[in-house]
Order: sequence, then C-alpha cells, then structure tokens
Amino acid sequence: SGNKKRRDAAPPPPAAASREFYRNRTALGSLGRDAGVAAIVLSYNHAANARPITAALKDEPGVAQIVVAEDGSSDGSYDAWRKELRKGRDVLLRSKNLHEIRAYNRGAEAASAPVLCFLQDDDLPTDAGWAAEVVDLFEKFRRERLAVISGLAAEACQVELGEVQV
Repeated sequence: SGNKKRRDAAPPPPAAASREFYRNRTALGSLGRDAGVAAIVLSYNHAANARPITAALKDEPGVAQIVVAEDGSSDGSYDAWRKELRKGRDVLLRSKNLHEIRAYNRGAEAASAPVLCFLQDDDLPTDAGWAAEVVDLFEKFRRERLAVISGLAAEACQVELGEVQV
C-alpha cells in the first residue's frame, strides 16, 4: 500500500561536486585591483624542483599564494616544499597517491585567491608578468564566464628544468 519509506536524495557524485565548485568559481563578480593567482602545483618525486619553482612563483608579482598538492612522493619532496613555502600564506597538502585530478581538486579547494593556475612539479614559469596578464584576461572576459586559459607549458615552462616534453 502507500507505506513506502521515503529515501533522502543521495549526495552528488564527486565529479558533479567538482563541476559545481569550478562553476561557482567562474561566477565571480569583478576580481578587483588586488586579485591574484593561486599557483597550484602537483608534486610527485621532483624534490630538486621545489626551490626553483617556488622562487619563480614568489618573484611573480601576481601570484598571491602557492598551493602544493604533494601526492605521496618517496624522494623527500614534501620536506623540500615545506622549507620553501611561506608560512601563513602558502599551503602544503599531503596525500598518498590520489593522482592528478583529485590532487588538483584538493589544491583548488585549499586556494584562497580567485584565479587558479595549475602547474606540474616540472613546470617553471619564465615569462615575467604572466600572472597579472591572466588576472587581466579573467577580468576582461568575466561576463562571458571565462574558465580556462592555457599556455605553452611544454616548451616555455619545462625547458628551464631540462625536461622538455613536446
């Protein structure tokens, strides 16, 4: 008869929750004069790269925060990043081999800056002013809900670390 138990709606699957998170990030109003970029770095067994990447990101005026998603390295990467990051401003997350997408999602959730830049631990941004340019593009196209800007990561960023991947 009509005595069926009512089931509550199941929570959205993780992919749906991630889509909603990023959709909300692109629905921002004006970013404002002081908007910055959160550089989210996925780290896995490249301890020697922590210092040059962190130095390059700290030297870039538009980078407000560095978030490192350290994904279970066995070469001392976690300690290398911990030495380089600024306390109270940057974030170091530790996980056990979540893999790329989930680790980046954790980094995005931990970021406080309105614009997210996703990097690998063998990317080395070398173009001065890139972060401010990215913020300007997001501001210019915010009504169109710009969500992604891509660059020539393989050639422009990795050449400095000697790991060119084309």
